[in-house]
Amino acid sequence: MRQLDIISTILFVCKDIVETKTSVFEEDFTAELKPLLTGVNIELLDLYKSRLYELKVIYEKLQKYPTYFTSFYNSEVISNEDALEYHIHSFLADVYTYREKIAGLLGLMQNKIPAEYVEDKRSLDDIRKIILNNFEPITSIRKNHTHPITDMGWYSDEGSLKIRNIKALESFLNTEGIKETVNWDYVRERLVVEDAEAVKALEESVERWTKNSASALHMIEQTIPKILDKVSFTIYMTVNIADASELLKKRILTVN
Repeated sequence: MRQLDIISTILFVCKDIVETKTSVFEEDFTAELKPLLTGVNIELLDLYKSRLYELKVIYEKLQKYPTYFTSFYNSEVISNEDALEYHIHSFLADVYTYREKIAGLLGLMQNKIPAEYVEDKRSLDDIRKIILNNFEPITSIRKNHTHPITDMGWYSDEGSLKIRNIKALESFLNTEGIKETVNWDYVRERLVVEDAEAVKALEESVERWTKNSASALHMIEQTIPKILDKVSFTIYMTVNIADASELLKKRILTVN
C-alpha cells in the first residue's frame, strides 16, 4: 500500500536525522531538512510507526486469503472442513483486527490534536465512522459466528457442517451394536447421495469465502489509501514534522 509506505518512510527519515544527524539522502538535502526538525515528538513518532507497521503486516496477510481459501486442501493430516474453518476463523479475526487498528490510529491522532482544532477532530471522527461502515458487511458475518443468534453460531457454514454431519453419521452407524442392525444396502445408497451433496456444499463454501476475502481486500485497497492520504498531514503535524514532510514527500514522489 503505497501511501502507507510513504508515511512510514517520512517518519523513518525524520527520526534518523534527529537521532543520528544523517539520513539515507545526500548531505545537501539532509542539511536542508535539519532546521525543520526541531522539537520533534519522537515518542509519538515511534508510536505512529508501530501502528502503521501493524497495518502493513495485517494487510499483507489479508492479501493472501484468496489463495488460502483455494489451497491447502486434500491433506492427509488436516481435513478439508478443518482447513476451511481455520481459514474462515483467521480471516474474520484479521479483518476485525485491521478495522480496530485503523480506528485506533484515528483515535490516537484525534487525541493528539490540540483542543482548539475542533473541525480537525470532528473530521477524524467522521472518517472513523466511514471506516466502521465500510467494514460492516464483513464484521457482521463475524458477529454471527462469534455471538450466536438463533440457529447460528461459529460453525454455521453450510459446507463444513454437511461434511461433519455425514462423517458423524457414518461413524455412528459403524459402532458395535449398531452396525449389526443397519440396512446397509439402503444406507450405502443414501450415503452416496449425502456425501456428494456435502462435497458440493463444501466446494460452494470455499468459493463463497474466496469471494468474501477478495471483496474485503478490494474494499480496503479502495478505501484505506484515500484515508491515509487525508490524515497524513495530521500525523506530521502532531509529531511536529509538517514542513519537513512536504520536502520529503516531493523527493520520494520524484524518485518513484
